[in-house]
Amino acid sequence: MCAKRYVSVVWLSTPLRLLCIAYVVTVALLAYDYGTEIFFDSPPNYTGATLLDRAMWLVRGENIYTSDISRLPFTVNMYGPVYFLLQYPFLVFSGPTFLYGELFSVASHVISAFFAGLIMKRLTGNTMSAAITGLVVLASPFVCGIVPLYRVDVLAQALSLAGIYTGITAKTRRMDCLSALLFAAAIYTKLTYALAGPATVFFFHVCQREKKKALVQGALLAGISGLVFGVCQWITAGGFFFNIIIANMLHYSLGSALERVSSLLFLSLGACAVIPELWRRKVLLPDAARFASMYLVFATIASMALGRAGSGFWYGSELEVALAFVFGVATTPIPDDKKKMGNNGWMLAIQLIIYWGMLGHSPYHMSLRSTYKAEVPRIKEIIAATDGPILADDYIGLLAQAGRPIYFEPTSMTQLYYAGRWSQEPFLTELRKGTFAVILMTKTATPNTHRWTRAMMEAIHERYYVASSIGDTEVWRKKE
Repeated sequence: MCAKRYVSVVWLSTPLRLLCIAYVVTVALLAYDYGTEIFFDSPPNYTGATLLDRAMWLVRGENIYTSDISRLPFTVNMYGPVYFLLQYPFLVFSGPTFLYGELFSVASHVISAFFAGLIMKRLTGNTMSAAITGLVVLASPFVCGIVPLYRVDVLAQALSLAGIYTGITAKTRRMDCLSALLFAAAIYTKLTYALAGPATVFFFHVCQREKKKALVQGALLAGISGLVFGVCQWITAGGFFFNIIIANMLHYSLGSALERVSSLLFLSLGACAVIPELWRRKVLLPDAARFASMYLVFATIASMALGRAGSGFWYGSELEVALAFVFGVATTPIPDDKKKMGNNGWMLAIQLIIYWGMLGHSPYHMSLRSTYKAEVPRIKEIIAATDGPILADDYIGLLAQAGRPIYFEPTSMTQLYYAGRWSQEPFLTELRKGTFAVILMTKTATPNTHRWTRAMMEAIHERYYVASSIGDTEVWRKKE
């Protein structure tokens, strides 16, 4: 009798078996992928280079939000201070390393899945739906692609989801304050997280006829955020506003944003296929359906930041989380659901197949490793043997890892030039003077790329020559 009962529980349904297998396979894939990425000694992380450079500025007690970009170094810091402050106690003792930031990202991804599951459990009361939601968050293709990298995005997402859960479950003023603090931390990790989470919680309370709670939490968030902004602006002598706001106001393409959002929706086909289920469940699961719908709308609006010059698919991470919520609601069993989640289980399989395909072909995990393994040791030797300042594009991360100053961040500064917010003349002057001992430039770099302007390339050709090539990298040295 006990054996039969055990079998009936374990083999409850095809979706449950599928979910158990998916968890095991997904965790194994993530453990292998993240482990090899984190402990591989040549992180091909372009954006993380300037983040690590600024983190070391903080360790040295320097202003990480300088407003003077008319002289060396020509860099800006477009992200809030939370990511840097978390690493500070570790970097003080270890020196420059990507390890701690990458570990924070992996831990944040797991925390994001955990809180997404808790939110769904709170709204539906169904453990199966909570587990499915957490799994889909773990398996979001583009989020997984950046998790092991040295980036702020996943940390901001974890803080935002923690703020959402705390906000919708808050019963006391202390919990209201905690929710506001978590949202503020997410915003001051990455500015784009100021919309979807806070707006969803606010309007969710309004729909629940808890307008006072909505106003209290909104006021607390506004007050905390304003206070932090004022303090940061004062400490940095005005540089905080320039770096966080002005430097982020780059060229915007609505067409590019729509194209990328469409790609995200297509690659999350398994979740999109169940969006119509929200309508059928809005009576029996009103809270969950309402929450998922609002978060999907606000996350879609926030993901329009994908049209900003220099943005990547990680700007749509909240949209993928929103689709996970939709999937969780749609797979929640309801009394009149005769399908018993059978078809929805296969939709989950579609989602996972898409994820595994993305994981196998992600440029951050497979295609770059074969080339970087061969080139990195020789590039490191050049960096170690060079006494003067060095410029780099693809290998800028190796400069930061070696503790070498970053004097020019090609993508950000070039886009600021195109946006009319920075004059490239001081940098051109430094190039013509031969200030830099070595320039490490990818062969594909041309005057039309988003990293080097035509004037920059002309100045480089005028003062430097290609001394050698290492794989796809040209080593430029000063002409005698």
